[in-house]
Amino acid sequence: MVKNINKKEKNTNKILKILSFSLLLVICLVGIFITGIYVFSTVFENYDHNKFIKLDKNMQSLYEQIKSEANEGDDWKYIAVCSKEYTGDFPTGEYNCVTSISMQKQIKSVDDLNELQAKYYPIIDNSEYLKEKSEIEIQLPNDFGINFVVSSAEKRYEEKNTGFSCRYIDKVFETDENGSYIESQYGTNIDVIGGAVVSLKCTGKTSEAWYKLSDNANLLIP
Repeated sequence: MVKNINKKEKNTNKILKILSFSLLLVICLVGIFITGIYVFSTVFENYDHNKFIKLDKNMQSLYEQIKSEANEGDDWKYIAVCSKEYTGDFPTGEYNCVTSISMQKQIKSVDDLNELQAKYYPIIDNSEYLKEKSEIEIQLPNDFGINFVVSSAEKRYEEKNTGFSCRYIDKVFETDENGSYIESQYGTNIDVIGGAVVSLKCTGKTSEAWYKLSDNANLLIP
């Protein structure tokens, strides 16, 4: 009888040791898993942050180059902003972040437009930071640079150091007598004064707002 009791006690102690070891092993594995997630998240966050900082730095450098070669009176602007992404009325937890180099001015003829295109497109197209992703495309009805009408030309790039998508656009639009934008269809004749926008926008999606917050980064000119 005593032997049976001792045997049962040994078996019970053995089971308890196994259970204790198993519980300790589970706790260790959970701890390692949580630590791994934290480390991975931190590494990814730092990597993501560095990419957006690099994009901002490179686009500011290109902006300074454009300004240094700009015609007198051509007022170039630079901005880097992020906006919350929504599904319906609810934020997704992600942000759309944009760098924008842009200039807007009044023009009086298609020659003014062509002068802008000839001046600034080569600077952007030959930038050390951009890799061509498409040929320059003239939007229908293909009057850009030919007739003084609402029209545009655009080209797609990839920022070499970060892989972010960039879009160059040179656009001419109709304005009223005060120089305010008029919504018009492509191909609409511009009688006296129009407006032109030349810009380069680079965009990326992220889980953090690495630039200052804006209501909607996608509404930046153009």
